[in-house]
Amino acid sequence: MPLNVNILNAAQNSNLFAIQNTQSALNTAQLQLSTGQRVNSALDNPNNFFTALSLSSEATGLNKVLDNLSQSITTIQTADNARASLDGIINLASSNANDAITELRTNQSDIGSIILADNPVVYFRLDETSGTTATNLGSGGAALNGTYNGGVTFNTGALSFNLSTSASFDGVNGRVDIPSSPLINQSATPARTVELTFQADDLTGRQVLYEEGGTTNAIALYLDDNRIFFNARDSGDFGPFNISTEIEVGRTYQAAFTLDAANLTFTGYLDGEVVGTGALNGSIAGRGAAVAIGRNSGGTFFADGPEGGNGEYFQGRIADFALYNSVLSQEDLQARVDNLQIQRAEFFQNEVNELINQFQGQVEDSIFQGVNLLNNNDLRTSFNRSGSSSLITQGVDFTTSGIGFTDLNFNSFENIQQSINEIDIAQSAVQDFGTALSNDLNLINAREEFTRDTISNLQGAREDLLAADQNEVAAEVLSLQTQQQLQITTLSLSTQGTNIGDLLAQPNPLFSQG
Repeated sequence: MPLNVNILNAAQNSNLFAIQNTQSALNTAQLQLSTGQRVNSALDNPNNFFTALSLSSEATGLNKVLDNLSQSITTIQTADNARASLDGIINLASSNANDAITELRTNQSDIGSIILADNPVVYFRLDETSGTTATNLGSGGAALNGTYNGGVTFNTGALSFNLSTSASFDGVNGRVDIPSSPLINQSATPARTVELTFQADDLTGRQVLYEEGGTTNAIALYLDDNRIFFNARDSGDFGPFNISTEIEVGRTYQAAFTLDAANLTFTGYLDGEVVGTGALNGSIAGRGAAVAIGRNSGGTFFADGPEGGNGEYFQGRIADFALYNSVLSQEDLQARVDNLQIQRAEFFQNEVNELINQFQGQVEDSIFQGVNLLNNNDLRTSFNRSGSSSLITQGVDFTTSGIGFTDLNFNSFENIQQSINEIDIAQSAVQDFGTALSNDLNLINAREEFTRDTISNLQGAREDLLAADQNEVAAEVLSLQTQQQLQITTLSLSTQGTNIGDLLAQPNPLFSQG
């Protein structure tokens, strides 16, 4: 096969190289036009390229800081929304507590007139402020005055509404001894009612509220752990009875029992409600042993058997003790409860306690990304990549125990006011925490804005190092295209029988074999 060789002369070869160089420049310009960057690799401008890479890395790191700031802002906003809800709950609790005081004061009257109207034989208000005598206001007169002995403290506050005050018994040796008398225990008793208002400070073991008689014939009102017992026993005729119900520490109760030989019933009442009834077969026989409030004096008979000696001292407070040689009806006893407003106070107390439960639930639910600022968790917010600059948002323990809510007790004006004080303190703490959150949120927002600006500046500086002037590059592309067209035309005119496309495809002088 003959070899046809086309050899370019020097001018043509130079023209071809010029066309290829123009094409290379055109490719570079078109890349800059499409990317918008004049520097697309380290070969374009090493200094600008690597400086821009460093700026981009810094901006990427700050974007992570920005994400952290955003999470912190959301966490604080979640806590503040919950805090605002807590503030609303506390407002309701405070309103209900104040409503309780207003309503209960409106219906305030003296229970003494109700008790005296039923002609008690013994009535101790237990409101003395000194001395050793518990003054009897009942029909038995001074002969049945009681005697304070041991650890009894006077004037220890009202147990409920419409009561003046109470006496506190220390659970060690405090008691009121009552004289033995035919009006109480020395003769057979066909009818008897005993009532008192009390509040236990402790419910450990057995504690006597009132007893008359001994280990043979006896009447006893006593506590045994968390229960109150109403008992009567006549040797060989009836009893003992196991009439009892649960009670709580720190709560005021109006307790009473009736012995009704005419209807052969012994009945225990708590807050006007029947606890239980035992069957009698007649009057209870005379009970010559001692009578006392606050202890077992010389022995008595309990539901589980007799207990001799002195002991079983009561720890708590007692007010308005009354003994009748008649049987009061349930309506009579309920009238005492209504006057003491125990049930109405309990209604308000339950309302407020329910709000406090809602308060606790709101605290437990106020969590975001594992952080609960209302449950004593702290939040750390980093302001830079190294974490050397940061802010600790300190959490607060707003659980009911942490904020200082005790078991709210609405059995007296004094206790309601104490509850209101606790609510007010809690509300101040919640509002103060709102101020602290607001301050931290404002600071983090400011740092977030600063970080965004910094990222924008870094990206702007990067663009300045890399960016191409699109108008300039477009003009350059157009110029190169025109230049290339002229070069191709020139080469074409100077070349006879040579395929221009083949020439352009080869970087060196062209040899073709045909």
